Amino acid sequence: MKAQHALRLLATTALVTVVGCSTPAPTPAPTAAPPSTSAAAASPAVAKPTVAASLAGSSAQPSPTGAARQASPSPTRGTLGGPPPFDRTKLQYGVQAHQYWIDKEPVVRAANELGFGWLKQQIRWDALEPRKNAFDWAELDRIVEATTTRGGMNLLLSVVAAPKWATGNNPVDGPPTDFSEMGRFIGILADRYKGKVRAYEIWNEQNLHYEWGGQGKLNAAEYVRLLRVNYEAIKRVDRDAVVIAGALTPTGVDDGVIAIDDVRFLQQMYAAGVKNYSDAIGAHPGGYNNPPDDWLDRKTVSSTSFKGHPSLYFRRIEQYRQVMQRNGDADKKVWITEFGYSTRNKAPGYEYGDDVTPQLQAEWLTRAFQKARTEYPWVGAMFIWNLNFATIVPDTDEKWSFGILNPDFTPRPAYTALRNMPK
Repeated sequence: MKAQHALRLLATTALVTVVGCSTPAPTPAPTAAPPSTSAAAASPAVAKPTVAASLAGSSAQPSPTGAARQASPSPTRGTLGGPPPFDRTKLQYGVQAHQYWIDKEPVVRAANELGFGWLKQQIRWDALEPRKNAFDWAELDRIVEATTTRGGMNLLLSVVAAPKWATGNNPVDGPPTDFSEMGRFIGILADRYKGKVRAYEIWNEQNLHYEWGGQGKLNAAEYVRLLRVNYEAIKRVDRDAVVIAGALTPTGVDDGVIAIDDVRFLQQMYAAGVKNYSDAIGAHPGGYNNPPDDWLDRKTVSSTSFKGHPSLYFRRIEQYRQVMQRNGDADKKVWITEFGYSTRNKAPGYEYGDDVTPQLQAEWLTRAFQKARTEYPWVGAMFIWNLNFATIVPDTDEKWSFGILNPDFTPRPAYTALRNMPK
């Protein structure tokens, strides 16, 4: 996954004016998925080493050694054990991690010791099937085995990025030209991991142009058509799997070219029938430098930037709920597949993190869980962005400051607070 998260700052004068930020925000960066092969891992425009390519938007990192890449054998289909069952009526606790081409045991152990039941891994279709019907499952098999069989955790796979052979060589990440091609791939994926992978998120932030094939191509109805193909493909082979409509991201921009407002896009998805082709609605609420309880009419912090628009608050998800209720989908839950708070950092455009101390990050993350547990019975799962990216990227990368582990795997205050909070 991009690894940036949910705090997308669009480089538009309108948004900067709305939020009152004196520092121009960068063009939004996609939440791109870690690739599973070094060849397919490179982004369309720039080839990067394996680990760097698995963290879209990061600076180049050294590739792991050959020995590290072969640390565990690739199991064949049907040999992996299953994760524990989970109660869909109760809030599920999760965290997004990076597991590609590294030792997975410390990652899974750290997630387990949080007392969380879920890990999220974003995967790129273009890396798993770089050529049609030529699959590379080895590293993903290891991730599934480490997380579910050995780790005893549930796993959410978020699937993005159609291969270039399926997009007509579009240089921008996006969907295939023939949606049935993704349905074929997803069916194979779900069949391979039936009983091991409990949930699939179909696409990511499809209300942003660089996630949906380029400027001027955003289309909620087309997304729902893609979702339907994948939903039906998964349910044919694994009826128990949770299929999540790809999470939208709050942007503060609604020009229809580079972005569509997430709440408006969600309504468009409902008009196109998303109710019938999803088990949950994904969301990526950003908090920026605002506590989870703050809102347009409630300000409890001294900072004045990033305050004037609903997209800047964790409580944005309340507006998702209202859309769902208006469309007769009140029984469905929202799965927050990314949320987090950046602390002080060296990444241009993320200066709002300077307002968030490690202690505040800890307080706000735990408060967000408490708020969902006590006030939002319609939230089904929450995944923190992120667990261990600070062990992979330098502190000049924005992913570093969202992490809850230090580069040496020691806990930051947020990790300790999350481990100790009631669940």
